[in-house]
Amino acid sequence: MYALVFLLLLLALPAHAQTTWLFGVGRANIYDTYLSPANYKGPQMHMEVATLRPLKRNEKLCFESNTRLHLAYTENRAQTAHEPDFLLTTDLGWTRAWREVLPHTDVRLGGLWGMDLGGTYNTQNGNNPAQARLATRLSATVGATCRFSLRQRTLRLSYQASLPLAGMMFSPQYGQSYYNLFHQGHWNHNLLATHPGNALSLFQRFTLSIPCRRRTLVVGYESMLQQALPNHLRQHHYVRSFIIGWHL
Repeated sequence: MYALVFLLLLLALPAHAQTTWLFGVGRANIYDTYLSPANYKGPQMHMEVATLRPLKRNEKLCFESNTRLHLAYTENRAQTAHEPDFLLTTDLGWTRAWREVLPHTDVRLGGLWGMDLGGTYNTQNGNNPAQARLATRLSATVGATCRFSLRQRTLRLSYQASLPLAGMMFSPQYGQSYYNLFHQGHWNHNLLATHPGNALSLFQRFTLSIPCRRRTLVVGYESMLQQALPNHLRQHHYVRSFIIGWHL
């Protein structure tokens, strides 16, 4: 039923939309006391697709979606173990624009529903070597775009931030194996409610859009800071990237 309602909402939107493809490279910082008491750091890369669709009858109201795939290969400080990591995130929702709040500046406010699916593998662990990440959230989002001219071209400087306000996440207890969970069915408070008090996180993106012939080049910086305190564990997943891409 929810999928059908979502499909009908998409069909009600116009066919034209602004789609942005972005590719990023940077550093990841991963910490999960279920796997190890040590920080793991290393290179990461990601790809993302962002779409903005204005409503037919009111162009100030837009449907927004963003899907990102992160891949990282981190190691501890002693270089004795590694943690390959992947994370797939999806956010979608509605935002409203206020035009010319300041000269040549638009502001957007709205709400997003998001979901994370990922996992981390520790090469040093013989018991409990992997940790899954599964979470869903409702976030407030804010954005601003400033337009200015340079050499007869109109450039756009944009900023966007999202702050999760409420959600749910999966987490094992400390020392609880996935064999106990899924084979023996020993569930023990493994689905938890999240909020800024126990899972304060923040997503930010700065971009500069430069018209180049038929397409628009996009360059910028992005940070995704996720952290949580589930079941007496400590987790964080920090990603900072230089991004480059284009608007279609």
